[in-house]
Amino acid sequence: MTYRNILTIGAKLYGTALLGFGLVNWLARGVNDEGAKQAIVTGNLVGDAIGFVVSLIGQLGGATGVNALGWSTVLIYLLLTAGFAYLRFGPRQSTMPATR
Repeated sequence: MTYRNILTIGAKLYGTALLGFGLVNWLARGVNDEGAKQAIVTGNLVGDAIGFVVSLIGQLGGATGVNALGWSTVLIYLLLTAGFAYLRFGPRQSTMPATR
């Protein structure tokens, strides 16, 4: 297996993981249990924060195969981390109904 094939498989696995996380979040949008909502948001926050740190270290360290486009990955993880941090620690609106 060549280095290029390994990168291709890694990128596909990364994409499927992101689709899975997105699907979990989409299907959980109507959850009424506050504890479940906080668990989902906290899981997303931790995962995206770690992804931000890892992608930033990789970008700054000049990881093999990472170019200027790698900054988009850093930015995406930063935005996701900020959004989930806001949902986790920002003002709560308990009167907002769940959407279906």
